[in-house]
Amino acid sequence: MPINQLYNTWKMWIRQLKKVERKTRISYLARLIVGIYKSRLV
Repeated sequence: MPINQLYNTWKMWIRQLKKVERKTRISYLARLIVGIYKSRLV
C-alpha cells in the first residue's frame, strides 16, 4: 500500500475514534503509526 493511502487510512480511522481531538494531533499520530509500520519495527 502506498504511504499516502496508508496515512489517509490511519488518519480517517483515528478521526472516527477521537472526534473531538485536534487535527494536528491526529496528523502527528497517523504519521507516527505509518512511520513505525513502514520501518518494519513492529
